[in-house]
Amino acid sequence: MLLAIFLLFPILGWAMDLVFHPAGNCWIADDTISCRNIPERTCCFVSAPYCGVLDCEGCPIDSVVSTFFNSDCNAKANAWCKITHLDNKPGCCVDLGLQESCAGMWRDTTDMAVSAASERICVEPNVMAYVRHGVKREIFIPQGELERATQLLSASDFEGLGMFEDWAGQSAYE
Repeated sequence: MLLAIFLLFPILGWAMDLVFHPAGNCWIADDTISCRNIPERTCCFVSAPYCGVLDCEGCPIDSVVSTFFNSDCNAKANAWCKITHLDNKPGCCVDLGLQESCAGMWRDTTDMAVSAASERICVEPNVMAYVRHGVKREIFIPQGELERATQLLSASDFEGLGMFEDWAGQSAYE
């Protein structure tokens, strides 16, 4: 059932993207990682250097973005904000506090008790964006490959990153 939900998001045009930025703010960042087309209440976890700030692109107005200072969303949210507008900019930008590991999720209500932490699905980001020579590239990151992709980017190994497919709406959550 979950697979069917993930596969329907791109078809139906729903694109909720949790975007992690290394630091600064949600509007200025060349290198980001994101969980694209992520369903509500699905935990997306990352590690440094991407635990700076988080936003949710495409999330509905009045939905809530929550952050966690762990890698599985199984504690009380450390911070949250409510999406207030959708004019091609994030409706909220949540500080992650530059932790070694962090996570985020979105939901359409502020009620944290609706789904128990043990029921939450946790995934790694499936897209990495970076800029080289002024050109932005977005690559698809299969589950289990995030650490390798992050190491390649940290080492400026663009040849190694070239081995990853361009992002074209692939499903990483199968």
